[in-house]
This record gives sequence, C-alpha cells and structure tokens, in this order.
Amino acid sequence: MPESTADSAPTHETRTASAHLPLVADGRPSAGTVVPRLALCLGVLVLLLDQATATWRLVKIRDRLAERHATQAELLKQAARFEAQLEGLAAGTALLAQSGNPNAAAIVATLEREGIRIKSDGVATR
Repeated sequence: MPESTADSAPTHETRTASAHLPLVADGRPSAGTVVPRLALCLGVLVLLLDQATATWRLVKIRDRLAERHATQAELLKQAARFEAQLEGLAAGTALLAQSGNPNAAAIVATLEREGIRIKSDGVATR
C-alpha cells in the first residue's frame, strides 16, 4: 500500500474512516465520538445487568413456589387420608348405632346436635 504524504491525496482507507469518525491529528477518534459511544455501551451494560438481576430474582421466586407447591401437595394427600379415616370411623359408628350399641348411638346423637349428619354410606356432612 503506498504511503501517504502530507501533500498527497488521502487514500481510500483514510477517506472511509474519516467519513464515519472525526479523527484527531494522530489518527484516534475525537472525544466527541468516544463519549456518546461510551455512554451507549454503559447504558446497554446497565440494562443487561438489570435484566440479569430480574431474571435471577424470578428464578428464586419460582424455586420457592415449587417448594411450597410440593409441601402443599403432601399436606393435601395427608388430609385426604385423614378424611378417609374419619369417614370410615363415622360409617363404623353409624353401623354400631343402628345395631343398638348405646355408646355409638350417643356419639351419633352428639354429632347430630353439632350439625354433623352421617349418611348411610358413612360420609359425615355439615
């Protein structure tokens, strides 16, 4: 590539670079072009960091919700087992009361006074 002198016309590379960026005497971009680019880069960096932080927070929240959902699912299973046991006891008590057991009849009467009725299939309702 031919060397340019102060008298010769600028080469194609120099003209292309100077068309896009104003250069100072030693060939570096001037401060007028560096500052806006630096501000733009910093702005983009801040936005990326903000999005990364928000994503991290959302992942943590999702993990906590998944843990709580698993805990609640286990509690619901336990509640269903307990309810099935209570319905079995109610059905057994109702059968004993129908067969003439006075203690079972007293329990059924107490439950009825409290507003709890035992159906013929053993399900207690309010």
